[in-house]
Amino acid sequence: MPNIESEFEYKRLKQLIVGLPASSKEKLTAMLDDEAKKKEVYGVREFAERISVPESTVRRWVKNGEIRGVKRGKLWLIPASELEKILEAQE
Repeated sequence: MPNIESEFEYKRLKQLIVGLPASSKEKLTAMLDDEAKKKEVYGVREFAERISVPESTVRRWVKNGEIRGVKRGKLWLIPASELEKILEAQE
């Protein structure tokens, strides 16, 4: 299950990076992206952002069984392995 506080901190840091000099911005963005890659599960929004599709598409894929996902309350959690499969297929 993703750590909601960490996800919030990640998004907040990405917002703060905008005002930094270019060299610092690149280093911090790379570092944050590397850290995000270590996630085991993604929410629908983050999954959709990573592959540049609408959230509704990701929800449809999960409901149709095209990608694996688990529903916890109102949230769909999608394993990182599903993201890796999609990214590999796009290459």
